Amino acid sequence: MSLKQVRVGTLVIDLSFYPRFQVSMTHVRQLAEALRSGKKLPPIVIDERTLQVVDGVHRTNAYLSLYGKKGAIPVDARRYKNDKERLWDAISLNSSHGRPLSPGDQARCIVLAKKVGITVADTAKVLGITAERVGVLHATRVAVGPRKGKGENEVTLKGTIRHMKGKRLTKAQVIANDYLGGSEQSFYVMQLIILIENKLLNKKDKNLMAKIEKLKMLLDGV
Repeated sequence: MSLKQVRVGTLVIDLSFYPRFQVSMTHVRQLAEALRSGKKLPPIVIDERTLQVVDGVHRTNAYLSLYGKKGAIPVDARRYKNDKERLWDAISLNSSHGRPLSPGDQARCIVLAKKVGITVADTAKVLGITAERVGVLHATRVAVGPRKGKGENEVTLKGTIRHMKGKRLTKAQVIANDYLGGSEQSFYVMQLIILIENKLLNKKDKNLMAKIEKLKMLLDGV
């Protein structure tokens, strides 16, 4: 372990290499509050050469919100031979502490691991699941996006559109997947039904009501 201080603004967050689907801003705010209270957080793990965050994306964002880009923070700078080694460490660290990896996160790790040449057996090992479970997650959580060079461009699906497993997605559908929350589609529909039936829509919110009008037009074409 090589501990040192760096300015938080120099760190690089590459979400295309991130083991999780997305950054939880709720968790970032919780960590920022913990820092305000005087709590010490574990050092962020970074790639010594590129300054890319390997473990600690939420902590990095919490530090940024408190201290800005010039704030000095502790990091554990490590040397990696290649992307395969760096991803292994990222998955291992995210699997062993902090917020648990969801099944969707695990499926994302499986796709990322496949891209850098980590075997199914080793992927199962680093995630702490069986090889059979790796196969199930890949079969039920992965679709194919538009081609990018050689080979297939696998896309990890949010739970909201798991029914698209194994299918080829358009570029627009891949982008839409990134914006989805992850819950079943019926959950979101039921939430809106509850709001409307109980007269709980905030009709003073012009942006909301404009979206409701758009929804009404889209429903006509379903």
